[in-house]
Amino acid sequence: MDIQRRHRERASHQFSDDLQTQASTLVDFIRSGDINPYLVQLQSEIGHPVANLVYPRSNNTPNETITQDLCSNPDYGLAYDDPIWGRMCYVPAGSSIIGSNTHYDDEKPQRNLFIPTFYIQQNLATPSQYHQTNGIGGYEVENGQAIVSISWNDIQDTLGLPISNDTKARANRGGSWDFSSSDCRASGRGGFTPDARDVNLGFRVVLSPPQDFLQSSLPSFLIPFLLPSLPSASSLSYRLPLENEFERAARGWDGRIYPWGNDWIQDRAERLLKPSPWGIYGLCGEVWQWCQEEYVERRTNPTCQCED
Repeated sequence: MDIQRRHRERASHQFSDDLQTQASTLVDFIRSGDINPYLVQLQSEIGHPVANLVYPRSNNTPNETITQDLCSNPDYGLAYDDPIWGRMCYVPAGSSIIGSNTHYDDEKPQRNLFIPTFYIQQNLATPSQYHQTNGIGGYEVENGQAIVSISWNDIQDTLGLPISNDTKARANRGGSWDFSSSDCRASGRGGFTPDARDVNLGFRVVLSPPQDFLQSSLPSFLIPFLLPSLPSASSLSYRLPLENEFERAARGWDGRIYPWGNDWIQDRAERLLKPSPWGIYGLCGEVWQWCQEEYVERRTNPTCQCED
């Protein structure tokens, strides 16, 4: 692609560590059409130091209305509509508060983690979406929107990923729509065996953009700005979200208790209308949602990389 060639040509020059110089380089990329200016505006809203120099914000708190719109509206070139899975929202790379020190032991310890960029389905997968990928069926929750009672292995097979023959629990997040209490936090966790089926088990898909050519050919400060410029994401492979991705999608940049804030909403119909900071719906208090990896206690999880 021409854009990749231009990126590599530009990367052959030495880039300065000075933020002002980096900002000037970023402005050059915006003017050349290589970077979507709305993405840079988004990065400034969530605190990217270089983007702040290009689009300085007026206060220290990100504008949630702006981030929801930029990340979920395809008109800005960040979100997109997949022909099978529907609206895919963009979640930018950044540091997130993951876990909790005040609830269940498997949510401990609370820590700050850097989560790479990914796309996530705006709503839970529906029966029609599942059947379009040659799925084997399942029940529907009462509002007819989400497919449930589906196993982890069913989803892996549908997405063309390896199934599991072991009995180790796979992680699930989000809480059941049966629950009507504030116990359904965005940091809440659970686990079912790969073949388990339950009326409260649903899923949504994610896509992590490939970063190989970016990591090898571009200065690191530009990588977060360029990911949405990659080839059509709908032609790439989908999977279930990782636990940390799910939590960043639900809790945003500030580690809120619920996707909509820190106060529980008792009415389920009202909860359904409340998006996360990135414009994603149904991440908490609806159904338990499968994640890609095994369920393990955070305290003993060797894959947890904590920031100092």
